[in-house]
Amino acid sequence: MTLKCIIEITEVQTRPDNWTSKDGWDGPGFYKVKDDNTCIYRVYEYGVDYISQPEHILNNPYKDPGEQISETLLLKLVAAASRAEVLK
Repeated sequence: MTLKCIIEITEVQTRPDNWTSKDGWDGPGFYKVKDDNTCIYRVYEYGVDYISQPEHILNNPYKDPGEQISETLLLKLVAAASRAEVLK
């Protein structure tokens, strides 16, 4: 089973000098330093963790599919419209 999630990662220009303290970051969340692909930092209530070698996360950025309609849904809409026309 594969679980797909959207995780928002904030890109920052530089890593804070005291990056191990949550006070050095803007708040809870995930952060990536702009020119450093070696870590993603997770800032949470009790401190900071990091994910090393995050290539498997960064290789598949989210792409907004826009408004899409499946062929099945389109056929259902056409069938519903034709039934509604018959009932008139």
